[in-house]
Amino acid sequence: MPFVEAKCTNCGAVLSVDNTKNLWICNYCQTSFVFEKAINNYNVTNYNNITANTINVFDVNEPDFVIKDGKLKVYRGISRDVVIPNIVEEICESAFLRSTYLKSVIIPNSVQKMKYAFKGCTSLQSVDIQYGVTNINNAFEDCTSLKSVTIPNSVKKMEYAFKGCTSLQSVDIQYGVTNISNAFEECTSLKSVTIPNSMKKMEYAFKGCTSFQSVIIPNSVKYIGSAFSGCTLLKSIKIPDSIKKIDKSDFDGCVNLTDIDYPYLSEYANCFPAIAERRKNGLCIYCGEKLSLLGKCKVCGTKNK
Repeated sequence: MPFVEAKCTNCGAVLSVDNTKNLWICNYCQTSFVFEKAINNYNVTNYNNITANTINVFDVNEPDFVIKDGKLKVYRGISRDVVIPNIVEEICESAFLRSTYLKSVIIPNSVQKMKYAFKGCTSLQSVDIQYGVTNINNAFEDCTSLKSVTIPNSVKKMEYAFKGCTSLQSVDIQYGVTNISNAFEECTSLKSVTIPNSMKKMEYAFKGCTSFQSVIIPNSVKYIGSAFSGCTLLKSIKIPDSIKKIDKSDFDGCVNLTDIDYPYLSEYANCFPAIAERRKNGLCIYCGEKLSLLGKCKVCGTKNK
C-alpha cells in the first residue's frame, strides 16, 4: 500500500495518504477531500510557499461523482460506504434516491442543502453529518435501517428529515436546533430523545413514535402542536409553563400517559386521554387514587379542581 505526502485542503495539515484511494479523511479536522486535490495542494504549498487556504483551483476528477456548480447530481460508484467530496454544496434529489445498496455516508461541512437526497436508502445504517450542514429536510425519509444520528447545531430547522426511519433508536439533537416539524414522525423504534434548550417549536415532531416512553420538554419550547400524538407507550412527560396552552390533538392516542408534570394539568386534564378517564371516574387526576367528598386526594393530598 504506497503512501505519499498530501496536504488537507481544509486545515492544511500534512498527511500521508494511500495513493490507491480516490478519497481520504483528514486525521486532524475530519474533513473529507479528493486525493488528487490534496496531492496538488501539497506540491503547490511546499514549493511555492502558498498556504492551504488559498488553494481552491482544482476540480474534482472523480468518475464516481457527477458534480456541477457545487451540486452533486449523481453518484455512479458502487461502494457501500461513501464520503461526499468537500466541494459539494448541495446533494441533489436524484443523487442517492432509493440507493438500496448504500450502507454509510459522511457528509462534509461544505454541504448546505440535501432535500430528499437519501430518501428510501433502506440499507443506510450510519450517517455522519458534519458541522456546517444547515438543511436536511426530507433528506433521510424512509431510511429504515438507520439506527442512530447526531444533529449538529448548524442545523436550525428540520422538516420530515427522518420520517419513517423505523429502526432509529438514538437521536442526539445538539443545542442550536430551534424547530422540528414531522422530523421523527413514525420512527417506531425511538424510545426517548433529549431536546435542547434552544428548541422553540415541535409541530408533529414525534407523531406515531409508538415506542416513545418518556420526554422532558425544556423551557425554551413555546408550541408542541401534536408533537406526541400517536405515542401509545408514552408514560412520562414534563411540560414547562412556557407552554401556556395545549389541545387534545397534542396527545391524541397517548393512552398510557399518566405521569405528567405540568403546571396547568388541572385546566387541561381532558387533553390527556388517561387523565380525562380519571376525572370521569372521580379519581385524582395526579395519582389516580380516590378523592374525598371535598375533592382532595386521599393518597397524595392534592386538591383536584
